Amino acid sequence: MEKTNNNPTPFLGRLKHKSVADCIGATPLVRLNHLPTALGIKAQVFPNLEYLNPGGSVKDRIVKPSSGNTGIAIALMAAIKGYKCIITLSEKMSLEKEQILKVLGARVIRTPAGVSIDSPDSIISVAKPHEYETAEELWYQTEGHIDSFISAGGTGGTVNEVLDQYGPDLWIKTSDADSFNYARRLVREEGILCGGSSGATIAALAQLVKSHRELNVEDKVIVGILADSLRNYLTKFANNGWMAEQGYSVV
Repeated sequence: MEKTNNNPTPFLGRLKHKSVADCIGATPLVRLNHLPTALGIKAQVFPNLEYLNPGGSVKDRIVKPSSGNTGIAIALMAAIKGYKCIITLSEKMSLEKEQILKVLGARVIRTPAGVSIDSPDSIISVAKPHEYETAEELWYQTEGHIDSFISAGGTGGTVNEVLDQYGPDLWIKTSDADSFNYARRLVREEGILCGGSSGATIAALAQLVKSHRELNVEDKVIVGILADSLRNYLTKFANNGWMAEQGYSVV
């Protein structure tokens, strides 16, 4: 997919919206230029910058059990509509996410870490837009040319929505150390202020092209989801001290 938007007319933004809710979706698809080259990846890699949604993550689109981004999306919509909002958030999630929720006016209840999804203490919601909205957007943005799609899973809410009708061709397991360091490299080398699961997407990509060499050629297009923003992890993987405490080397 070599064709890109080379229109000399400057993009002046969308027309005015009735509310911030109308700004959810249609997030940018941007080619990575430096990191793939450093990794020996010849394919064209286009991450979808979902952290540019109003609530800062892909979860603006859906309501699902999550690691905190769903809560931000719900709290955002509740603030717009004037609804009372109570969010349950695992104890292992960052303080930044709790603070964002409280600023949006939500009441935050911390839940035990590591509980099963059927536990009375877990978080549960329902929605399914990805098989329609996101898929249509990506198909349009790539002009109908997608050879491979990668989505990292935290608690799995986004992945479940994307793969609801069609099972994955391949599951790839990545380590936290690799994921966090690739996320840091996306920030430093591509200027993309993404969260930790975005690094997992790149870690999976590196494994994918090694095991499936037919994808590692110039005319192949690989699309990935970058789910949320660096802002939620300033005290986590973005912090050198925290990385050292967890025993992760910093590259």
